[in-house]
Amino acid sequence: FQKELAQLQADLGVTGSLLSESREKLRYIKAAIKRAEGPVGNLMLDVKAIEDQLNEIQVGMYGDPVKRRLDIDQPPSPANRLGTIGYEQKYSTATPTKTHRDSYAIAKEQVTALKTRMQRVFNNEIKALEQKLIDSGAPYTPGRGYENKN
Repeated sequence: FQKELAQLQADLGVTGSLLSESREKLRYIKAAIKRAEGPVGNLMLDVKAIEDQLNEIQVGMYGDPVKRRLDIDQPPSPANRLGTIGYEQKYSTATPTKTHRDSYAIAKEQVTALKTRMQRVFNNEIKALEQKLIDSGAPYTPGRGYENKN
């Protein structure tokens, strides 16, 4: 059980890393769009759509920070579930409780869905946006190819 938990925690970490890297890419992409000399069309709308998806994924992983600040009840997030199970099971020699197994099953389903969605955004939508930047002649951004049109 602890090995499965560690693997799921690693999947959550990968998803978090992709989320962080995507936000960093979007920061550079927004700066490139602002500095672009030619028409950039609706690239900022594409950026906004991706940012909205990243925000939904982040809330799905960690819960709603506004609700947490206002002390509004919300279901446990996958990160919270895995953290609790990990803390309570770390040095335990007893078998996992039914609550731990049930919570793990819920978290596994959520993390798998969030990871799949995050990979789709990172590998497809951000790459497509970067290709649109290349096609429009926008300035270079870190992490994407550059094609000289001259």
